[in-house]
Amino acid sequence: MANAAAKLPAGADTNLYDVVRSAALWASAFEILYPAKNQAFKGVYAALESITWNLSACSDKKYLAFGDKSGQRRSLPVWLFGEINSLRNDALHGNPIPPGRLIVAPAKQPLHMFAAPLYRMILTAYLDLKLAPRKPVGGRTSYENFRLDYFESGEYQRNIEAGLSTIMYTPEEYRTRRQGDASDAWARGQAIKKAIEEVEAKGKGDAG
Repeated sequence: MANAAAKLPAGADTNLYDVVRSAALWASAFEILYPAKNQAFKGVYAALESITWNLSACSDKKYLAFGDKSGQRRSLPVWLFGEINSLRNDALHGNPIPPGRLIVAPAKQPLHMFAAPLYRMILTAYLDLKLAPRKPVGGRTSYENFRLDYFESGEYQRNIEAGLSTIMYTPEEYRTRRQGDASDAWARGQAIKKAIEEVEAKGKGDAG
């Protein structure tokens, strides 16, 4: 189902029906992983919330998701699937689709383009994927091994999370936000490096 959903025409002949068909197939691909007799989307919601999200943009619960009448605030990935699911229902049930329905404000990003990376993340929950700790590389400092383990092992998920978070920002807002995050990350990295070096220096002093 996911393979079929990904086969969206990309040429000049692409039209609204191609886009909503793709969104409908994506919604079904998610729900196939977590089948239920009624309201299968709730199983998808629970699975998405079981994932360990690293970015606060993906973990903060501040959105009202489609079909959830409890009033409980949900995370961005849950809200995003809810919108894809809602679009599927409108498309296949013949409900009116007003202009701009496929575009998410304020970023003005096309909704269906976020389905594939979100599906990659729900596979993390479905397959119970866990990152195995990387063995320290000989000849490297503790800090260098930390960077190898943390940054390289989690690179793909971090890129996906960053991509999903762009749906809520205009390109200008996102560039400003990323610049701030990059500066903060550099400062945190320097602090971690300094702390590790102090521990290593203390250890050598105690050994002497």
